[in-house]
Amino acid sequence: LQVEPVDFVGMTARRLADMHARCRCSGGADLWAQLREWVALAKKVSFPDGSEKAEKLKRLDPFPRFENELNALEDRLPSSKNSNGAALLEARSGVDRRALELLLEIRFCHLDLLSGNIMYSEEAGDVVFIDFEYANSCCIGFDIANHYNAVPESCLILENKFDAEMYFPSGVQQRHWFQAYLEARGIPADEELLGGLLRVVLEFSLFAELRWVIWSVVQAGHSPVDFDYLDYGVMRFEEGYMKYKAWCEAGGRP
Repeated sequence: LQVEPVDFVGMTARRLADMHARCRCSGGADLWAQLREWVALAKKVSFPDGSEKAEKLKRLDPFPRFENELNALEDRLPSSKNSNGAALLEARSGVDRRALELLLEIRFCHLDLLSGNIMYSEEAGDVVFIDFEYANSCCIGFDIANHYNAVPESCLILENKFDAEMYFPSGVQQRHWFQAYLEARGIPADEELLGGLLRVVLEFSLFAELRWVIWSVVQAGHSPVDFDYLDYGVMRFEEGYMKYKAWCEAGGRP
């Protein structure tokens, strides 16, 4: 979130804008189908009764809760249920329609742009992105939202504290980010459009957060890495996803 003495917020926005402008994909996995596959894998995860992991999985109570949330998100976000967003556009007007139209653009997206995957070169005065393991062709709204969601996660890594209220980009920070992004792509923006983008991108944050929650259950059952994926999943569902959902229902981030 640093903007001075080095403006990392604007620098990252301009680099992502350049990537979105330059990189197109003719194919790519359907994110919804991919997430359904992860759900199928997560359903098979189990642990011995009475074990600590079994209790954590029970607290997360993933099924059918995750599937219910996914079904609701497919109605709310671009998916095959709404002609990949076409029906959503028809239902909106004014600046929110324009904001959604911008975020529906299909481009090559990183989809894991947390601080550890952004490398800064003091000599070049710029950043580069690494680790494209989860990259895919999809709406840029998913990529931008995931980047915003990654800020509290990055602060967890640095400070051992996940706090969306404190670390999810504020309205001022998001406006700065979007202004730099749109300028880099040659898209004129005024305060009204920036406000619309803040409202709409928050809806994409719901998908981005739930994606990592489901991922955490899959990893808990299959990864050899010594990491408490279930603690991570509970944290991101209760303190991330549910908070972003409440913000959406309230009309935006407080």
